[in-house]
Amino acid sequence: MASMLSPSTVTETLDPPEISECNQNAADISAIVVYFVVVMAVGLWLNASLFASNIASCHFMGLTGMGADSGIAIAAFEWNALLLLLVLGWFFVPIYIKTGVMTMPEYVRKRFGGKRLHIYLSILSLFICVALRISSDIFSGAIFITLALGLDLYLEIFILLAITAICTTTGESIACLAQSRYFC
Repeated sequence: MASMLSPSTVTETLDPPEISECNQNAADISAIVVYFVVVMAVGLWLNASLFASNIASCHFMGLTGMGADSGIAIAAFEWNALLLLLVLGWFFVPIYIKTGVMTMPEYVRKRFGGKRLHIYLSILSLFICVALRISSDIFSGAIFITLALGLDLYLEIFILLAITAICTTTGESIACLAQSRYFC
């Protein structure tokens, strides 16, 4: 049996099959075409949703300003979000599901024990979100409105905060009503 599998007995090379040898009926070709169309359609919507979920007012002001200043488009900046979302989905979500946690502070509390680290990470996350992200979004929105309407900067910041507060308080109840209407 071993002598039949020796390299000395194999004399012909393994070439790919000719096109005429492949199965080319209409069902196979249509299945390939449908698969290609579905992948292209879902891929385009998936990429659009990833971009739309990551865009904010700081992107309108910062990325367009950098593009106008340097003369090139800064669209590659958004590719980082795609890579990090894939890393999150492939590596961290299975860990979160296995441990039964929803947030990073909750995972840290389960992994390392104690409540101090959990509270510290919660406060740090809230501070970073409020002090950096939300304040930069409000400031860039106020600059945009200043350039568009010519109002006072501090008045626009106050108006943006009031609109945000109104949308947050009324929007949450409207979102809950809409979800209960569709899912119940």
